[in-house]
Amino acid sequence: MFSSEAYGIELASRFHAEPVIVGLDRAQVPVSGTAVRADPVGNWDHLGPGVRAWLTRRVVVVGAESTGTTTTARALARLFRLYVMRC
Repeated sequence: MFSSEAYGIELASRFHAEPVIVGLDRAQVPVSGTAVRADPVGNWDHLGPGVRAWLTRRVVVVGAESTGTTTTARALARLFRLYVMRC
């Protein structure tokens, strides 16, 4: 059983599996599952595309042409990017 946690050895023994501990020092991938669960946005770069898609919120701006939908959508995108960068 592959694990990057010290408890991987005990867990593997309970499954009668061979423990393989990798990246315990977090040198190659400097993040843990605990850190991602605590702050998904702060660890966004460490999430796979499927997880990002599931966590992403979508906003739909609807309106007839020439009513400002593109301008509104761009302003919202800017606002949310700034908000996420501050967090």
